[in-house]
Parts: sequence; C-alpha cells; structure tokens
Amino acid sequence: MILNGHLDKIISYIEDLDKEEITLEIKLTKIKTLTYLKKLKIAESLLNLLISDISMDKHIFDYLNVIHVLGWLRYYQGEYSEGYQLLNRTSQLLSTIDLHILDDYKLGIIIDFLIVYGKFNQLQGNYEETTKLYNKAIDYSSKIKDSNRIQFIIGLTGTTMFRQGIYDQALEKYNSAYLIACEINNLRCQRMWLNGIGTIYFQRGNISEAMIFQEKALEIALSINEQCGLFNCYLNLGDIYFRQGNMKKAIESYTTLSFDQIKNEDSIAVMCNRLVIATINLSDFSQAKHYLNTLEEISTNNNSAKIQQIYSYTHAFYLKTQPKYVDKARAEFIFREIVSSDNPVDYQYLTLSYLQLIELLLLQLNISENSSYQLDQSEKEILNDIKQISNRLLEISAEKKLNLYKIEVLIVLYHISLSELNFNVAYNYLQQAKDLSSILGIKQTILEIPKNNMENNESDLFSVKVIDKMALPYSFQTSINKIIHSLPRLSILIYLSNNGSSSFSTLQTELNLSPGNLNRHCDKLIDVGFIEKNKEDQTNSKTKPITMFQLTYKGKIEFRKYSEIIKHYL
Repeated sequence: MILNGHLDKIISYIEDLDKEEITLEIKLTKIKTLTYLKKLKIAESLLNLLISDISMDKHIFDYLNVIHVLGWLRYYQGEYSEGYQLLNRTSQLLSTIDLHILDDYKLGIIIDFLIVYGKFNQLQGNYEETTKLYNKAIDYSSKIKDSNRIQFIIGLTGTTMFRQGIYDQALEKYNSAYLIACEINNLRCQRMWLNGIGTIYFQRGNISEAMIFQEKALEIALSINEQCGLFNCYLNLGDIYFRQGNMKKAIESYTTLSFDQIKNEDSIAVMCNRLVIATINLSDFSQAKHYLNTLEEISTNNNSAKIQQIYSYTHAFYLKTQPKYVDKARAEFIFREIVSSDNPVDYQYLTLSYLQLIELLLLQLNISENSSYQLDQSEKEILNDIKQISNRLLEISAEKKLNLYKIEVLIVLYHISLSELNFNVAYNYLQQAKDLSSILGIKQTILEIPKNNMENNESDLFSVKVIDKMALPYSFQTSINKIIHSLPRLSILIYLSNNGSSSFSTLQTELNLSPGNLNRHCDKLIDVGFIEKNKEDQTNSKTKPITMFQLTYKGKIEFRKYSEIIKHYL
C-alpha cells in the first residue's frame, strides 16, 4: 500500500488496530507513512519514543529497522549530512551478522537499510559505493523473491546512473523497473520511473518525448491522489515549459498545487526557487520578490541545510538580476559563500552558483575605450579569478561526474580562451564539450568551427553553425559573428565605440545612411543586445528629449572579440 501511494488508508488502518496489536513493525510503518506524507514533526516525535526503548546490542534487527526509518526521515528533512553519518556508523553492524541464516523478514530489514544507506551515499557523490549497496540489495531481494523491492532498487540504480550522466544505462534501468512495476500493479513506482524517463529525455533536449512521459506520470499521480507525485510532475512539466521559453505556462504548472497542498517545506523551497526565476524572466519583479519573501520566511523557520542553500542561491540570483536596484556586490558575496562550503547539500545549486559567480565577474570587466582594447591590470586579475573558479568547477564536475555542468564550464573556458585569442586551447575545450555531449546524446549549444580555423587561414572564419539554443538554459550563448560582419552595423558599432554615445541624427549624418536603413540596423543590434537607446532631456525644457544610442556591455565584449579576431587574421 505504501508503494502504491495509498498512504492515508494505511494511517486509517493502523489507527483502527487495538493497542495490543501494534507491533514494532506496524509502528514503524506508521512513522514511515507519516514521513512520506511530509508530516515530519509527528513522525520524528513518535520515532524518538521508539529509539529510547531499543538496545543496539540486544535487539540488533529492531535497531536496524528503526535506523532505516530514521534515515528516511532525515532524507525528507533535508538533513543529508546527519543522515549519512548516522547510517555510516550503523552500517558497521552488518559485518557482525551472518546473513546466510536469516529468515525473509530479517533479510528484508537488511535490504531496507541498504536501500536508504545507498540513497545517502548517492547524495554524497559516492556512486561506486551506492551501486555496490544496491546490487547487494537486489541479490537479497531475489533470494526472498520480493518483486516490489527489486523494481524499486533497479529504479534507484537508474537514478544513480542518471546522476553520473550515464543516460543510456539509466534509461534501461528505468524502463526495466517500470515494466516490473506494471506487472505487480505498483502505481506509485510506475509514476516515479516515468518521471525518471521523462527527465532523461528532457536533459537530452528531446522535449516532446519528455512531455509525453511527464504527462503519463501525472495521470497516475492524479489517479491515486499522490501529493508527492503531483509535486514532482508539476515541477517537471514547469521545467519543460521553462526550457521552451513559455514562462506563463511554466508558472501555471508550478502553481497548480498550493503551498498548503505541498506541505513539505523542502519542496516548497524548490518551487519558490523556480517561481522566482520564472517571474524574473517575465520581468515581474514584484511577484518574484513575493516568492523570495516566502522562501526567506521558510528558511528563517527551518534549519534544513538544503533549504538554506536554496534560499541563498535564489536570493543572490534575485539581487543579480534586478534592473534598477542591482546589488551585484552582495550577490557575488553570497555566491562565493555557497561555493566555499565544505559540505554542499545539493551539487546542482553549488554548480549553478559557480556559473552565476563567473558571469558576475565577467560583468566587472570594464571594456577600455581606447582602440587597442587591452585589459588593464585589474581586469587581468578578474580574468585570472574567473579562470581559477572555472577550473575549480571543472574539477568538481569531473569528481562528482556532473557531466551536464562539466559541459557548461567547458563552454565557459572556451569563451575565455577565445577572448584571449588562445585558439588551440579554445578548440580543445570546445572539442571536449562536443565529445561529452555526443556521449550523453545531448543536443548541445556548440559552435561547429573546423579545427583548421584555429590554426590557419584556409577556411572561412565566419562559417559558424549554432545548434539547438534550447539545450542548456544556463549556457553562455555566443552571438553570431555575421551580425557584426555587415558594413552598416559594423559602422554603427565602430562609431559608438569611438564616441561613447550618439543621437540618431548624428549617426545618420556621419554614416551616410537613410533613416529607414539606419533604423533597421539599429533595431537589429538592439534585438541582440549589442546597443541600447535612452532618451536624454535637453537643457531647454521646451525641447523634446533626444534618443541616444550607446554600446552595451555585451556589445563591447562582442565588438572587441570581433576586432581582435579580424586583426589576428589580417
């Protein structure tokens, strides 16, 4: 009944039992069910009463049974470090038990302990140990012919492979687990593995397939009224709409369940994070502030390490993106705090914080106004800082096998090397990103630049093909050089670079362009973010404000890159 999602029925059944009938196993089932229902405080108070009555030496299996349930409680509370340490200490007991003489019931207790212990090893990034624990659990489950446990562990193994970016094997495991779950009519696990399959397609950029599987999962979650499942489905569907750029549909999906329905503060924090970012993308900063305040309130009242990390990241992201009240220094400070953590709770928010920090540092590179476009000493120091942070992120991504983020940072390092005109180094980073994308089966945002372009002049430098810009929303996108490589637009950029700013009439006169032609090219440069226009009041209040054009930060960067590459090949 637990695995099929009929959690309220279990609580009702247990409450109807006479007190004499309530064994330790039934009490633990109730506590585990309360945990799944996100009634964590009630579950913990009941569990504390049990722990005080159990001796580890005299009642070893009762103790293991209680500890495995406590492990799930710590997992749902987001107390990952504490949960891992608890299970790691208790795991030493397994070496004292002769597993060959155990009956099915006691072997089942060992299996449940191995499952939750494997889950915490996975969160710690100990993937090899996780796989070993799950393989043992599958072997023991096969001995007692427990199909429910077998499919559950196979699915968890798929999640471990997914975390490592081994998508083909993860997909195979999810499909195997799903088929077994269908055979035994385990609806809750069917939903879980459909979510997993959909997420793999999502990460690979196959949005239509991802949508199909997430919608199938949603149908099941609705049929059994599984709140945890509904949360995951609406979150995943919202992420798909977000990836498609449909922020309104994303927000609609994220807000389908009210926070009262979600109940679990850890899940509410994740949803608030998504809503802040989505509303910022719609430039609805007042609504973004509302969700940020909700998240701040949760983090103030809840000591969960995961919630604290989510709030820190979301707060810094909000500060970084505010159009009028930007506090980039504060945002940078918070991101640096996150990346300096000795024991990060969630490597997703850690790696995203690295990427946001890199972007903030790039914004500090004030482009020189002289024609040589050379970096001054302070800018060189910032660039060295960016490279150090990028290389550290590359180490973490490789160590924890966070392949998606490894691709991200390889692209960052590619851009840095390209801006420094280190073409061979840039090519190597680019090739690594392409190779890894190919292995993972990802449609990746990558520039298809032939290697000989990096070494000599034999090929057209501007034969650039941009592939699937929706593949990674956090990637550093590269503007197409052909936008600049047009004489009218190049003339506009050169004039603004040399003069700082200019009115429309001055540009028209100096560049000898018709009003319609100039307007069209300016609009194109504004659309890609290379220039911006502002209205400036004149000293004579009776005179209408004049529209002034100037280069943006992005425009300065791209124009400098364009200029240096052209000089390199002349």
